Amino acid sequence: MEAAEPLDADLVSMANERATLDSPHEILFAASSRVDAEKKGGIASVRKALERISEGATYAATWKEWVDGVTRRPSLLVLLPHQTKEQRAAALEIGDGETCLGVQLLPTFVRSSEDDAPIVLLLGCDTAVTDELQSFVSRFQDLGAALVVGTTASVLGQRAAPVARAIASEIAAAAKRREPVAAGDLITSLRRKLLAKGELTALCLTAFGDASWQLGGRSA
Repeated sequence: MEAAEPLDADLVSMANERATLDSPHEILFAASSRVDAEKKGGIASVRKALERISEGATYAATWKEWVDGVTRRPSLLVLLPHQTKEQRAAALEIGDGETCLGVQLLPTFVRSSEDDAPIVLLLGCDTAVTDELQSFVSRFQDLGAALVVGTTASVLGQRAAPVARAIASEIAAAAKRREPVAAGDLITSLRRKLLAKGELTALCLTAFGDASWQLGGRSA
C-alpha cells in the first residue's frame, strides 16, 4: 500500500479560512422604533456599542438603506425587528413602520458576494418560529448567512438591546483570540454568562447554522 501524500499547506490553509468567520470589520444595524417604546435609549446604546467595535458600523432606518448597506459587505448583521403581519403574512418591521415580508427578502438583504458568510443577529419577537412554511431564521440562512442567532419566544424591546450589545461584543472579542473558538461553544458560553447576570432572555436565544464555524485564530 502506498503512503498517502502529505496535504498541501496552501490547501490546508484555504480549508481553515473557509471554516473561519470574518471578524466584525463592517457591521450593519437596524431596529424597529418599538425597541424604545417602553424605555428610551436602547437603539442608541446598541449603535454606540457597534461603533466601538468597528468604525465601519452603519445604521439603516429603512429596508432600502439596509440593502444599500449590504453592498459594503458587512460580516455582522444586527437586526432588532418587530415581527408583525402584513397582507396576512409574517413581516419584519424596522424603523417607523418599515415592513418586509419573508418572501420579499432576497440575497441582496444578506450579502453582495457569494464569498460572504455573515453572522446575523435576529433578535425580535419569535423570529425563529412561525406558523408559516419558513421562519425568518431559515430564510436568512437560505440567503447566505453562515450563522443566525434568533429567538424562540417573545422578547421585550428593552431587553433586545442589551442582549444585542452582549452578543456583538462577545463575537468581536472572540475574533481577536489567537486560539479559535467554535461558534456553538461561543453561544453556549454567552448564554451562561447572560443567565448568571439574571438575563432570562438567554433562555430563548438559539443559534442556527453550522456550530463548527470558528471565530479567531487567524494570523494577522
